[in-house]
Amino acid sequence: MQFLKTHKNSKKQVTLILITTLLCLSITATATITHHPTSHPTTSPPRPIQGYVIMLEEDFTDGNIPPQDPLLGQWTHINTSNNETWYIDQSQPYSEPNCTTVHRGNYKGTQNECLITPILDFSEHQEIFLRFHYYTSQYSSQEKDTIDLNVSITIDNGQNWTQIWNEDTIPFFISWTWQDSQEIDLTAYAGAPNAQIMFQYYSTNNTDPYLQEYSIDDIIIYGNSTKFSCTAGGSYEISWSWNKLNGIRFHGDAKDGQPPYLNWTWDFGDGHTSKIPYAPLYSYSDIGVYNITLVVTDSANPKHIAFDNTTVKVIETPPPEIDITVQSPSLGIKAELKNTGTINISFIDWSMNVEWGPLKAFDKEIANGTISNLEGKTSTFIQSQHYFFGFGFIRIIITIEPLNTYRNELQVNAIKLGPFTFGVH
Repeated sequence: MQFLKTHKNSKKQVTLILITTLLCLSITATATITHHPTSHPTTSPPRPIQGYVIMLEEDFTDGNIPPQDPLLGQWTHINTSNNETWYIDQSQPYSEPNCTTVHRGNYKGTQNECLITPILDFSEHQEIFLRFHYYTSQYSSQEKDTIDLNVSITIDNGQNWTQIWNEDTIPFFISWTWQDSQEIDLTAYAGAPNAQIMFQYYSTNNTDPYLQEYSIDDIIIYGNSTKFSCTAGGSYEISWSWNKLNGIRFHGDAKDGQPPYLNWTWDFGDGHTSKIPYAPLYSYSDIGVYNITLVVTDSANPKHIAFDNTTVKVIETPPPEIDITVQSPSLGIKAELKNTGTINISFIDWSMNVEWGPLKAFDKEIANGTISNLEGKTSTFIQSQHYFFGFGFIRIIITIEPLNTYRNELQVNAIKLGPFTFGVH
């Protein structure tokens, strides 16, 4: 995701007279809107928010204006025209089945058509973002002085509104094509318990009325959360030949939040995705470096969403190998695992077993574990508990099963004297 940063370099005060039609009341409210110039979104990577909670989602599926949020309640619709105002539109939604649209049409006066969210509680969040999609003509975007789509925020029950976005700041525009607002940073309003967002169509221009049209859809407001997180594992490295024969097994996980964890989405960085939870298997069609994203949703209401990023390197090199060497003498049983290759070996499951007695009739697993990563040309040690006692001849069996290379097993004979192991050969 990409984030739109709001620069507060200058301010100008504009007074908007909001002729308010609120279900049961008809009042005239004067709201002061402070305009902040905004920059065009960059192509920088997303901010490192590992988990977040969706505070509001609106895609106009319920077919009502004003829409009704199932948790927060009804939006507010303020209109100056009874006929040419926001309405439910099924002709060109960004996502099926509906969007909301407003026209100039036959209305001759000043249009000030507003949709205002229910009250949003930002008090428990340090970072907050808004994103939506919009659709209009080149004509509407060019008439900057007389036709506007504004997005503003209030934290004082509508007494003052601060503009946080306007389509005039977007330098490139494609007529009659859905545009992405990109993430709009609302972090300056973190801590506010009663924020509201207003989507405002404002027009004083009667020229070419049927070219004056705006649609909006898929509105989402979310903030960071420390209550839920996930990991995509990695980073991963895999040889091209192993990738083609066996693929790569990812190791994802989620913690905290409210189980069960739902809607796992893996983006493998090459245009393909998977909904398989925890550990999907995937094979790449070419060598290269791929950026991986994992998104997980929990069962809370409102739902929490966590995401994590990692990388996969698919390299033109033979699969690495692991040499196993049992140490002698040693306290308990100790072995060295050495990666003789040049790429990392990931998620090495290992176990130690001991056989003894006549015909080695007795068999016991004395230790096991997982090594998350062993870099190329490096080694690490695995060990049983120091208090593993025994006397006589034993046979040690060490098994390793890595994620991205071949399984290996070592069997050696030894003499056990109390906690010590001798004479390994």
